[in-house]
Amino acid sequence: MLFPYLSRFIKKNSKILFVSVAVIFFLILLDLVFAFPYRKRIPDLPDTENITDMLKDQIKSASRKAHFYPSAHNLGILGMIYHSSAYYDKAAECYSLAFKKNSSKWIWSYYLGYLDKEMGESEKAIANFSAVVKTNPSAFHAWYYLGEIYQDLGQNVKAEDALNRIRSLKEKKIPANLIFRIDHFPLGTYASYLLAKLHISTSDNEYAEDMLKGIIIYLPDFGPAYRLLGNIYQTRGDSVSAKKYIRQANDNIYSTAPADTLFDMIALRSRSELFILKQIDEADYNYYYDWALTLSDHALNYLPDNKYLISKTVKLLLKTGAGATALSFLDRHLDSYKDDFAGLKQVADMLYENKFYTQSGTYYSRALELQPENTEIQANLIFGLLNEGKEQQALSLLDGYLKNYGNSPGVFANAVYIMLLLKKEDKAEYYLEKLRKLSPTDTKTFLLSGYIAQQKGDINKARELFEKSFNNTKKELLAAQSLGDILIRQKKWGKSIDHFKQALEYFPNEPYIIEKLGSLLIMCPDSTLRDYHEGAEYLARLLIHRTCPPETKIYAGRSLAHAYYDLGDKTKATFYAGYTINLARNYNFPEEIINELQALSNH
Repeated sequence: MLFPYLSRFIKKNSKILFVSVAVIFFLILLDLVFAFPYRKRIPDLPDTENITDMLKDQIKSASRKAHFYPSAHNLGILGMIYHSSAYYDKAAECYSLAFKKNSSKWIWSYYLGYLDKEMGESEKAIANFSAVVKTNPSAFHAWYYLGEIYQDLGQNVKAEDALNRIRSLKEKKIPANLIFRIDHFPLGTYASYLLAKLHISTSDNEYAEDMLKGIIIYLPDFGPAYRLLGNIYQTRGDSVSAKKYIRQANDNIYSTAPADTLFDMIALRSRSELFILKQIDEADYNYYYDWALTLSDHALNYLPDNKYLISKTVKLLLKTGAGATALSFLDRHLDSYKDDFAGLKQVADMLYENKFYTQSGTYYSRALELQPENTEIQANLIFGLLNEGKEQQALSLLDGYLKNYGNSPGVFANAVYIMLLLKKEDKAEYYLEKLRKLSPTDTKTFLLSGYIAQQKGDINKARELFEKSFNNTKKELLAAQSLGDILIRQKKWGKSIDHFKQALEYFPNEPYIIEKLGSLLIMCPDSTLRDYHEGAEYLARLLIHRTCPPETKIYAGRSLAHAYYDLGDKTKATFYAGYTINLARNYNFPEEIINELQALSNH
């Protein structure tokens, strides 16, 4: 009985198996038919002779996947890889295929539009970004790009419509994955800025001015708005206001294009030296240091010996205070740039500023082999040794420079300064006499003479010499600072204010000069010279200044708190006092200042 049952079971299941195989074969055939047009249009592999093995493998792997299964995802990923490898024509073809395969996946049309925009294909970019916002009206960057392109084409009504859709966005977009960067400013701010430019182009300067002033009230560190305001006032012939706004533009971050985290995803796929180094440079230039470091760290995985990448990484690490990590790259960097004086000096200076004196000394020594008479390098090498407590070694080095370059004013200027630093006044005067004979009217000669007079207690003589130093043709910040400080010390308040205003003409974005002027205008012992509003305007610049040292911000905040207290605006006085107290505590400032500000805010 068993065998007849088994026979029937086999016959029955053979039919099922046959039908299943037939269905599978039909589906495969159907897939081959429908996928054929996509497979046929997948770009051929590029010439791989001049690219790295890692990039070659990345492209080949993605291409195989797309050929095996030409889904929208696989085609789009291949497009991203070609895009991140600077094969733009091949990337465009892949994006186009991906969007055609599945038009509901707007991301591929977005990337194609971005690529078209980069390539100057405005009409194609408009078509693709329009497809994006039709599917996803919340793709705000697509609206921004549409506004930008329409404006470039002179289609102002369409540009204004696109930009107004996102102008109300006030919050910074937080990426879902925090590996990506957070923009300095909300997307709506960039849209408002573009709209202001649009109105300027149609001679509607008043509307543009109102819009730009609205931006800086909400975001006072948005540098481009100040520059555009400066341009408006320049066209009106108001050079004073124009200069004021353009100076403030230079205080702040100057970023005119929004960060795009969707495009950042392409950068993180890149294995191309050409592409990734450009992205790192752009991130660095626009003050996205963390993002630049993310990209360089990513790129080091596949370009570990690339000298340009190593150089960018070293500078970024030193710039962001992560110098200890930079040290592991120095041997390779020095070997690659041992004959590049500018490159050596730049890294040496950054190492010195980060107090890596031994390492900076190695770089300075090599730089001196290339330019042995460079007195700035000589001085920095000696100061590095002094900072390490190697006084005898530093003095021996100085003696060698004096012996070999005895006719160089710069060498004697260094010698005077070093002797003053070491409190060897007799030697300082001896070298100063040598300097006077070689260069009697040089800025540094007057400046160093002033320092010696100051040490001797002859304050009037020192001031006279500092004035000669500052009024020389070659302007030096040290001369401006020294003259200002001695005028304050002599309680010559009016002259102090006039001096710092003059110094600001030569050093318009220097935090030290701005703070001294602003604080004098607010807290001058001669109350008749005070101008709270003007002083507050100067000092407010420092709280958003991109390079202002913390201690200078603390002094600025302290003076601002006093200004608004004296003006009777307790809300602002309390705000600036609180801001400054927090900053002072973070940087272990003396309790005396903290207590002063607490008393002010509690009054």
